[in-house]
Amino acid sequence: AEAHLSYDITKQWAVSLDYYYTNGGETKVNGVQQNDAQSNHGLGATLFFLIGSNNQLLFSYRDDFSVKSGAGTNTFGVRWAYFF
Repeated sequence: AEAHLSYDITKQWAVSLDYYYTNGGETKVNGVQQNDAQSNHGLGATLFFLIGSNNQLLFSYRDDFSVKSGAGTNTFGVRWAYFF
């Protein structure tokens, strides 16, 4: 699940605070539950920049602050999107 709280700074710039939650995925080996279901929480921030009417440049950061199972993430990303 994800939740985002966004704010338009100008017509071209926007920011958001992001919350991420991952749950489930417990495995069984020979019918025995492994107690490895995920229950992970993360926070992030995103900066959007609109270039013209159909291009967007996005910078994002995410940090999982609570990881019950699996690998936590601490990532920075850049994305370009073209809308048609």
